[in-house]
Amino acid sequence: MDLASWMDTYRGIAAELSLDEERDAEATALLSSLLDERVVPSVAALRSSVGGNVVGVWGAGPSLERDLNAVLDGGLLHSMVNFVADGAVTAFLEGGAVPDTVFTDLDGPGKDLLRASSLGCTTVIHAHGDNMPLLRSMVRAFTGPVVGSTQVRPAPPRVLNLGGFTDGDRAAHWACELGAPAAFLFGMDLGTTVGHYSKRCLSGPQLDRKLAKLRIAGSLLSSLAARMAIYNFTSSGSRIPSIPNASFSELLAIVVKVKSH
Repeated sequence: MDLASWMDTYRGIAAELSLDEERDAEATALLSSLLDERVVPSVAALRSSVGGNVVGVWGAGPSLERDLNAVLDGGLLHSMVNFVADGAVTAFLEGGAVPDTVFTDLDGPGKDLLRASSLGCTTVIHAHGDNMPLLRSMVRAFTGPVVGSTQVRPAPPRVLNLGGFTDGDRAAHWACELGAPAAFLFGMDLGTTVGHYSKRCLSGPQLDRKLAKLRIAGSLLSSLAARMAIYNFTSSGSRIPSIPNASFSELLAIVVKVKSH
């Protein structure tokens, strides 16, 4: 990823959503300090964990349960490396599965995030100007592998910027940077309905802001499709431009093809 190009993208988003770049930088420094005594996975180790496999990117949209059940029933979940966004971790745990990596800014289900970590899931904790209290209270409670994420200039090796803005599209950007040959999107409705596993009881300006972020996620995913093969398995919601919808048989065919090489 070209950091200068990403920063231009970020600043456009920041202008739209009234984000404070200095506060985001402050949060990045805080997260780096909180991870100072931990051995964080290197980019090489993260790339090795993907291992050139198809990555399933799981959002927390309304179709999440239906998509997850279809993949579980079809026996394909463990044929992919699974990157899940924040609240989607709950659906995985309820289904008896543990994600490979969770992407979170810690505003989701804290107990489930910590449980997944205790079961060996890698957690990518995102720092931004609004979540510094959560960083202070939660980061040191994670027992599994943790690496930091930021949307501004990184503080390597503990806090990285591999692109992405929301937890869901950030997971796809990381999949691309870590060498996945293809990504499938699940639970990425990106429409006007907030899923059961996402933030609940939003209304007014909060809901408007959430929907704006979903729109931005869709735009970023569309742009990312120029850099890697992305397919949308999501069974409802809005179509994402430049990303073809895919059936279970197409998912199976691509997973088998990748594993045979």
